[in-house]
Amino acid sequence: MKKITILLLVIFMFPLIAFPQWTRQNPLPQGNSLSSVFFIDANRGFTVGENGACIMTSDGGTIWADSPNTTSRTLTSVCFTDANTGIAVGFGTIQKTVNGGAVWEAVPCNSSWNLYSVSFPDANTGYAVGLNGMNTLIIKTTDGGSTWNDIYWNGFALYSVYFTDVNTGYAVGKTFESGAGILLKTTNGGISWSGNIVQPYLYSIFFPSANTGYFTGENGTIYKTTDAGSNWTALSSGTTVSLVSAFFTDDNTGYVTGDNGTILKTTDGGNSWTINSTGIPTQLKSVYFPDANTGYVVGIGGVILKTTDAGANWTLLSSSVTYNTLASIDFTSPNTGYAAGDAGTIVKTIDAGSRWSALSSRTTKNLSSVCFTDENTGYAAGYMGTILKTSDAGANWVPCSTGTVLNLYSLDFPETNTGYAAGDSGTILKTTDAGSNWTNISVSTDYLFSSLCFTDAYTGYVVGGNGFMEGCLMKTTNGGASWSVSPISSSVSHLRSVFFVNADTGFAAGGWGGMGANMIKTTDGGNTWSALSIGTNLDLYSVFFPNADTGFVAGQYGIIYKTFDGGATWTGLSSGTSNYLYSMFFTSPKTGYAVGQYGTILKTTNGGGVFIQEQNSPGPAFTIYPNPATGKIAITSSTNQSGETRISMLDITGKMRAEYKFGNHNTFLIDVSKLSKGIYLVKIQTKAGIEVKELIIQ
Repeated sequence: MKKITILLLVIFMFPLIAFPQWTRQNPLPQGNSLSSVFFIDANRGFTVGENGACIMTSDGGTIWADSPNTTSRTLTSVCFTDANTGIAVGFGTIQKTVNGGAVWEAVPCNSSWNLYSVSFPDANTGYAVGLNGMNTLIIKTTDGGSTWNDIYWNGFALYSVYFTDVNTGYAVGKTFESGAGILLKTTNGGISWSGNIVQPYLYSIFFPSANTGYFTGENGTIYKTTDAGSNWTALSSGTTVSLVSAFFTDDNTGYVTGDNGTILKTTDGGNSWTINSTGIPTQLKSVYFPDANTGYVVGIGGVILKTTDAGANWTLLSSSVTYNTLASIDFTSPNTGYAAGDAGTIVKTIDAGSRWSALSSRTTKNLSSVCFTDENTGYAAGYMGTILKTSDAGANWVPCSTGTVLNLYSLDFPETNTGYAAGDSGTILKTTDAGSNWTNISVSTDYLFSSLCFTDAYTGYVVGGNGFMEGCLMKTTNGGASWSVSPISSSVSHLRSVFFVNADTGFAAGGWGGMGANMIKTTDGGNTWSALSIGTNLDLYSVFFPNADTGFVAGQYGIIYKTFDGGATWTGLSSGTSNYLYSMFFTSPKTGYAVGQYGTILKTTNGGGVFIQEQNSPGPAFTIYPNPATGKIAITSSTNQSGETRISMLDITGKMRAEYKFGNHNTFLIDVSKLSKGIYLVKIQTKAGIEVKELIIQ
């Protein structure tokens, strides 16, 4: 048998070492959106979110560390019944810990359950609510979360549940037919529920005592009851943003969080509210106070806030150079790079991404593209015809006169003085004097242009589409004076990125609405294009090839795919995020960056892949078939294995996603259809030793 050692990051409880593919540079400690926060006391707390994010602190939020779990699915709600026992629920997953978060284990759960909220009125009895297809989902446990029974209702999506005792509980959400809010109540432990329709959607419910409760929703909605839900009174919140989480430290003192970084506080039972402007541009999704003065808030983009003075002041525990979406990235050297995005955001690194600093762009317009022609001279383009120029490495940015108010999405400078910009309604602009003047080039289409790429000052390509199922690819060979439509299949939907390795070899990628990714390639300078199979239905936003054979694409929900053979085959990589990734740049085949939603900046120094060192050792060799796989796999060896064989499925970050135990066999059948797509390490442990194989799930 070959003993395989995977280098660099120790996986807890396993004699393996994993090499992370992508490391997060912004935000920190992690940038997956956080959905729920719970503190056992003022110091020990947990927060969970997208992509299986589960982190914990034991010092009141100064330091956060991963709390190992077995899922990459979104986690939406977490609570603890004592210092050691906790439950986290999410989309097709329920996780439980009995050792204070040191390890979480999967609880049997229907993969179609989308759970949004969990509430435990005592150590054994708990309820979770959500959605199963188009059916209401309410599930209950009486053994501390080890097993769950489900109840279905038609026509409701439930987002929050709260039980004041084992029998009395409330749930809120929305109806499918009318889009109105729904309020449910049970007094017999969930056997039956009574409902009321409320306008508009409802997102959160909280009861500080048996009789007094509050629920919140869209358009600044807050309601209150003082008679255990028999009657509800609308309160004036003073805001119209969606309010998604509520927590009260007593009947009168409470906090509500929502869109645009909003935090509300009341000290008089909701009669009046003060609005705290945090300056955070994203939604704050959960609030929790372990005592009257100490509170925590988490939200989209991995935001974590803390107060120690009952909400008078909030401190940002997470760190980020920006929480604004980043749409484009460019490097002028292996160490110096720039990224641009929403609200005029431009950030810079001079140490290969270890630290990023914010630059003043002097605009609040969304920026879609950044491009540098040398170490000092760069351009950024964006909405409303915006083009900015810097001549001092980003210290100052000056607006250029473009003569258009249409949105611009892409920039490219094939020469120091000659550059192009493309955008809405078939807009293509050109400069021949380093941005001092821009002329509008007439193109015979009104399609939206998403990306352009020039192989020299005269030869260039622009891609886009009609914003739906029809893609467009055009070429010029005379510096934009005329453009010809390139022959691509009518089935190719909107193209979002184009990249040429050299004058002959180029790639374009796209997709629309998750209806199927597009990837096409040319080897004859765009005269003909052939379709490539990626293996995903998600939209692709960026393509980059550091050389003719090695290339990457990135897109929706943090997907990154890599090819080693010029696009003939592609392998899904683990990015560690579910945030959309909009742009990539590689300074070498191994060192690259990806940027996207909520200020996400990722870096790889090993080509986004896994380095595996093999050493010979005695024992049977195993094979996995099929590989790649979509359903069942067979793991076989040439000899019967005596005693127990334990097979563990680890994702590329080292998290165990599933484990199986077998008796004396030489063939082991495993259904992997419920595991997320990507690369897995299959650890096969027998009496003879340990073997690790790579498995691709498509």
